[in-house]
Amino acid sequence: MNLILYTKKTDANPAKLRVMLESLVSRDEIEIFHCTENLRNRLLRTSYQDGIVVLVAEKREELSELLPILHLFRKVRIILVLPDRKPETIRVGYQLEPRFLSFIDKGFTEVQAVLKKMLAGMASLKEAD
Repeated sequence: MNLILYTKKTDANPAKLRVMLESLVSRDEIEIFHCTENLRNRLLRTSYQDGIVVLVAEKREELSELLPILHLFRKVRIILVLPDRKPETIRVGYQLEPRFLSFIDKGFTEVQAVLKKMLAGMASLKEAD
């Protein structure tokens, strides 16, 4: 199970998030992207059915940069971390149709819990096959 993390920043928040992700899946199963174009190319390169993408937007502009590749997110499960609680930001975020929506100031505890449940659910589906 590969997990994709998209964040423009390369500072402390992504490092904390990566450690959290590595507590759930192996380091080899995590792909990190800091550029929308590279994320787009990755999602186009292979069929990423049933994948999970964690999108972290620390500014509303970063969220808007994802809208042109909106169609590529239709085939994956999205966990979205928004920069603020402004109605316009939330409206744009919901266009990405996330399975879970959180906010950057809340930290990543809820994201970890939701991701853990999603991974467990996917594992049980694979066992049933």
